[in-house]
Amino acid sequence: MREQEPILRRQGIHFNSKKEVVDYLFPHFNALSEFDRQKYKNMAKIEKEKAKLDLTRKFDDRGVPLSQIAAEEDERRMKKDNMIRHVHSIVHDRSNGVPLLNVKFYNLYISLHCYTDHGKQAEYIPCEVALAEWTIADGVLRSCSYIIEPDAIPTGYRSRCLDISEATHKVPLGHPDSERSMPGVWIRLKNFINPQDELDDYPPVFTSGPDLPETEGALDWLHVRSADRRASPFRVYPLERLVYELFNAAGEPQLETHCSDLISRGHFDYFTDLACGFHQDIDNPMYCMLAKARRQAFAVLDRVAGPFGVELIPGRHVPQSKNDAGVVVNTPMAQGGGRIQFKPTREKEPDLPTQYKLLQPTRSAFRGGDWETPIGPVPEARPFSGWSAAEPEDDSAWGAAAAQQPKVRRPAALGQAAAMSTGVSQQEFPALGTAGRQQQPPPARSEADFPALGAPSETDFPALGAPGGGGLAGRSRPLATRTRVPGERPMAAQVRVPAVGRGRATSRTTVAGTLADRFAKQPGRP
Repeated sequence: MREQEPILRRQGIHFNSKKEVVDYLFPHFNALSEFDRQKYKNMAKIEKEKAKLDLTRKFDDRGVPLSQIAAEEDERRMKKDNMIRHVHSIVHDRSNGVPLLNVKFYNLYISLHCYTDHGKQAEYIPCEVALAEWTIADGVLRSCSYIIEPDAIPTGYRSRCLDISEATHKVPLGHPDSERSMPGVWIRLKNFINPQDELDDYPPVFTSGPDLPETEGALDWLHVRSADRRASPFRVYPLERLVYELFNAAGEPQLETHCSDLISRGHFDYFTDLACGFHQDIDNPMYCMLAKARRQAFAVLDRVAGPFGVELIPGRHVPQSKNDAGVVVNTPMAQGGGRIQFKPTREKEPDLPTQYKLLQPTRSAFRGGDWETPIGPVPEARPFSGWSAAEPEDDSAWGAAAAQQPKVRRPAALGQAAAMSTGVSQQEFPALGTAGRQQQPPPARSEADFPALGAPSETDFPALGAPGGGGLAGRSRPLATRTRVPGERPMAAQVRVPAVGRGRATSRTTVAGTLADRFAKQPGRP
């Protein structure tokens, strides 16, 4: 069809649909020989292989062509590679004659009123825009910030604006000092990084990596409403990459994860002097974008200036009140609306092992169900002999007398009160050994020592011999009647082990006697 249709059109044969082409060419295709058909079959096979690699004909679960997804991924990869090369050239390329210590860097941070849920068409409505200019040699030079009042809030998103404001920056809609002219804000931001277009190329601006999508989206929102027909000159790069390259230039290479931790560590978060006037009044420097742009520059300079041999200047490389001025923080402990001041000192971290006394492990006094004698010399308890004026006032005499007497091991079953008494001797308890030694087993006993434990008979258990006897079930164990000799074990009850009979429990002697009588009555059986 693809080959014959142009030829037929030149011959004056036109078709209104592909179906008419099929109906016209199908008889001609069937009339071809097998050799001529193989030519077109090979061409169709090649087209099918190409279709497998054609991502425009394949879609993901959302209906987006895979070719579009691959193109976006290539664009992001190319953008990241260009960013890495550009930052590397800014730090390491000195062909422009400007020393690295005097190169100007710019921090850009933007907070949001809200954002819309439209996928790639989502809008990021800015609330506060802040810029800070700094160099390694001179520290933070200039800074500016603007509170933006949007022309309109998308329908259904005003509640989100209130929630974000209450949770973070506290800037309400309709703030009296907010900027309502988007073209004016756009021009002032451009003049801050490139005054009067003196530079041929706009320098990039840096922000934290997690804030990169929101910052780019807010700049796009401002660019659309600025009436600037030229492309946006702002190129937003992650600040972590700049710190990584600065460490390499200083001769102290660091991991990228360490650079990210340096940015997100939160040094100087509660220095109110870094915030704008509005956030100083409400005591909320944490979410002030002007304070964030400044303190991120201070955090980088505090760590990077030393390897470059630059002396830190308070107010330029670090906050003015780094060591001696307190950080003002509102706490519930403040009385009468007052504020408690904390003095941060990063040079000396708290030494926990010296501030807290650790408990030393001690040997347990409980072992084997018995109490040991205390470790170390413990004076014997002073015996009580009643109130008498003849007793000495000094206890040293009692201690000397107790030292001459042998210490007696107290039985564990008597308890602490009995162990303190002096009327118990070891002879009364021969089975109890001395403290810390293994107790000796009792001497073996013979049957003569226990005459009650003789051979069982049916007379000993009359209830078992009778048919249907209930045995020992539900009955209490009989007690021994012989008087126990002191020092002997407690005498056990006379219990016979029952054997299993037919339908009833009988003693062994009863079963044996019954079987003998039964066989005696039947002679002739073996």
